[in-house]
Amino acid sequence: MLIGPEPTLGDEQSRMNLSTERQWNLYAPHRRRIEALIRPRRTGERICVLGAGNCNDLDLAWLVQAFAEVHLVDSDPGALERAAARQGVAGDARLKLHAPADLTAIAELTAGWKGRRVEDAEVDGAIEAVRAGEATLAGGGFDLVLSPCVLSQLWCGVRELVGKAHPKWPALKTAIGARHLRTVVRSLGAGGRGVAIVDLTSTKSVPGLERARDEEAAAVMEMALRTGKYFKGLEPREMTEGFARAGAKQFEISAPWVWHLAWAKAFLCYGVTVRPA
Repeated sequence: MLIGPEPTLGDEQSRMNLSTERQWNLYAPHRRRIEALIRPRRTGERICVLGAGNCNDLDLAWLVQAFAEVHLVDSDPGALERAAARQGVAGDARLKLHAPADLTAIAELTAGWKGRRVEDAEVDGAIEAVRAGEATLAGGGFDLVLSPCVLSQLWCGVRELVGKAHPKWPALKTAIGARHLRTVVRSLGAGGRGVAIVDLTSTKSVPGLERARDEEAAAVMEMALRTGKYFKGLEPREMTEGFARAGAKQFEISAPWVWHLAWAKAFLCYGVTVRPA
């Protein structure tokens, strides 16, 4: 057996990217929903995508035509490079890849956490690092910053390391969420807007979700919120309040839709559009 470095958050994200890399066709309706929320309002706009991954939810050929610059930020450089090549935009001057980039600010700190009890003091140190971490990425000043179902992935990756039952996990989760929303808002230029795509619930919490029609998505969302069958911290109220604390002033919640990942596996998503002023 070869003994190598401890797995990191970036390693886990790379594994997830590889597992969904061939699902381009399944993502088509999801891509269209996202595109409807991020269409530029004028020529010459610059967009930054946080946690772009393997880009199955992004039509890169459309993005480089619609925007003057497309900046993709992720922890996994291989995923970005393969996506650009697969979608035929590798080498396009309008496409800028920023990887590896740590959207949690604690990938190095948590590298040795897997498989052991993490001490309270270690989590406290991680919380302080998250709060202190620079929240503006890729230079900032963007007309549009997109976070496509990234926050839940950041939470899940760290939660697997620290443990859901750890007494310090709620505080660390709050810090990671606040930093991510700050990153969206502070990376915007004057007159810019942020768009967060939120995966509110899944077939695990709502059995049969994959069979819901588009016209039923709003009713499913209302039921999930009423019964508590959703990912805590991702409901519209929490998202808008979090963005407000991050400095956003205007908020718009989109109609929800069902995102199909595989047979009998789906997520209920919605979009939050925010503006700093």
